[in-house]
Amino acid sequence: HRPVLWKILIDVIDMSTGLVINEIMNNPVNVTDSYGEWFELSNTGTDTIDMNGLTLKDDGGDQHTISQVGGLLLEPGEFVVFGVNDNPAENGGVTVDYVYSNFALGNGWDEIIIEHPTGAILDEVWYDNGASFPDPSGGSMMLIDPYSDNSLGANWMTSTVPFGDGDFGTPGSSNFSDNGFMVNVTVNDGWNLIGLPVMVSDSHYQSVFPNSVLGTLYGYDEVYTEQELLINGNGYWLRFNEDSEVTIEGSELSILSISLSEGWNLISGISQGIEVDDIDDPDNIVIPGTYYSFGETYTSASTLEPGKGYWVKANSAGIISITFSVF
Repeated sequence: HRPVLWKILIDVIDMSTGLVINEIMNNPVNVTDSYGEWFELSNTGTDTIDMNGLTLKDDGGDQHTISQVGGLLLEPGEFVVFGVNDNPAENGGVTVDYVYSNFALGNGWDEIIIEHPTGAILDEVWYDNGASFPDPSGGSMMLIDPYSDNSLGANWMTSTVPFGDGDFGTPGSSNFSDNGFMVNVTVNDGWNLIGLPVMVSDSHYQSVFPNSVLGTLYGYDEVYTEQELLINGNGYWLRFNEDSEVTIEGSELSILSISLSEGWNLISGISQGIEVDDIDDPDNIVIPGTYYSFGETYTSASTLEPGKGYWVKANSAGIISITFSVF
């Protein structure tokens, strides 16, 4: 018989990565919701994203497909603000990049879902009326670390930065400025366990630790992998050629949720020293006595010091939380 010839046509679809729902103003105070609601997307990737054709929707009936002549581009490291009104005199003083319709943000429970034309979900946030997410009035909910899991309410906080007519938020810019809080970290000649104790806009390890050895940052997730960007809550190996003290400047980090895998994990803490007994472990996943620091040798750790990394062992996957309180 004659051979059968199959012709397969494959459409290559750009499934953009790095698109992050970064800030949400669902309940403004100084203007009505119908004028002052907005949310912000950031691009944590390395490629420019054209958002034309993407759909904004919730889990109900709200839906809007982005359509803008010339495209709606989001450059790496930049932000785009979506809002119901683009007149700063009416919307509370927000510079809105794109006006949507048929989409509203509930003051209690609601969802923001970014959908690709193929139906693939690029990012989504389901906030929950204060059960785990912030529940502000007059302030935005903002993602503490743009590289963290934005589906976890513990990774969000209420903005305290005033803008426009007096509400709080940072529309169109980083949620934090790299100033106002400094942490001094002592490092030794050779390999060190380190972490990022503040929030910064440039988390490249040689920006944070400029005297470190190039190409020596390693994270751990069952195996070691070379890294370039530091993430709050993660611990890393990093090498230095001499003993020194590094000053890290950024925005204070006083609350943090850390996802642990079963087995050994490399973690780090917040801007303040925290005793391991004060770490919230609601499911008792941390095996007692398994926090370890590293100097010239491994030492059992009773405190997580800012800027240092630590080993900890978990009996199952889960989340631990660190909170600093002055009381």
